[in-house]
Amino acid sequence: MAFWNRKKPDVPAAGEGVDRTQLPQHVGIIMDGNGRWAKKRGLPRTAGHAAGAETFRTIAYYCRDIGIPYLTVYAVSTENWKRPVEEVATIMDLLHKYLLEVLEKMERDGFRVHFFGNLEPLPPALRDLCLRAEETAASLSGKRHQVNICLNYGGRDEIRRAAQAWGRDLLAGRQTVEDLTDEAFSRYLDSRGMPDPDLIIRPSGELRLSNFLTWQSAYAEFYFTDVLWPGFYPPGPGRGLGGVSAAPAPVWRRITVRNRILVAWVGVPVILVVLFVLPEAFTPALIAVLSVIGTYEALHAIGMNHPASPCTPPWWPWPFPSGFTLGNPGNGACWCCWSTWCWSLRRPLPAACG
Repeated sequence: MAFWNRKKPDVPAAGEGVDRTQLPQHVGIIMDGNGRWAKKRGLPRTAGHAAGAETFRTIAYYCRDIGIPYLTVYAVSTENWKRPVEEVATIMDLLHKYLLEVLEKMERDGFRVHFFGNLEPLPPALRDLCLRAEETAASLSGKRHQVNICLNYGGRDEIRRAAQAWGRDLLAGRQTVEDLTDEAFSRYLDSRGMPDPDLIIRPSGELRLSNFLTWQSAYAEFYFTDVLWPGFYPPGPGRGLGGVSAAPAPVWRRITVRNRILVAWVGVPVILVVLFVLPEAFTPALIAVLSVIGTYEALHAIGMNHPASPCTPPWWPWPFPSGFTLGNPGNGACWCCWSTWCWSLRRPLPAACG
């Protein structure tokens, strides 16, 4: 789920052509397809999670701007702990960066953050940030867009926890069997006090809920799309969130490993023929071109075997290894540094540059 500022593909102005009288009050999104998005581009799965995090940021602001009061996103399920340790660590790191930003910008940007799920198994530092974010949200006044983040969440687990809480109240005499209604039981769920979702969106081509908002989605409408989550962007004019659009990635990000092999299979013989046909004067230029291509592929291979760094600039075609670090030179701009080589991202990122 990277939360640093990256340049987004051009999207329409928020709310342009949208009939606000038909907007849902609560949208739930299963953020699926990060790993497949990265694999199609020959990138590590961690790079897919970084790209998916940017998409989450875009959609959250879009929902706020067009007037959708509640957004619930499936970030980490109870089953996600079975994934590779490095991938889980990357997800936790992205969440940590995001929560630091939330604590700084929540009041200014008009958000309120709430968490669904059992937070106890989370790393202590991340769990403390979640609690601080909820305490800050509770202290804010006025109308705000609420973002619910599902962490270590499962719909069945939520119902089980709610049933246990209701059972304890029953044994304590605070409830009776006759008091149990849908509305009364809903007050024990993580979503208590909120409307049930009107719309559930699932990217990536899967046609299932995957244990997401099992109780709350009983009357929701569903929208399924083959678009993978990192390519999911706000829709064009006149279409609501159900009419999503996939913004085309730059050409270099659409090149897959299979395409690289095919290019090499055809390109190497062609280059050899050209070497023998062209005059010797062209040989240095051809060698320079081949050197650039070789360097590109070598660095790409490095990026495939390391988690993506938030320092990767938006115009760079592959993720830098995580050895790159963030630093704040003190002038409000965030810099990415490796040794003494730095460049400015030209946008303030105080949360990430601490």
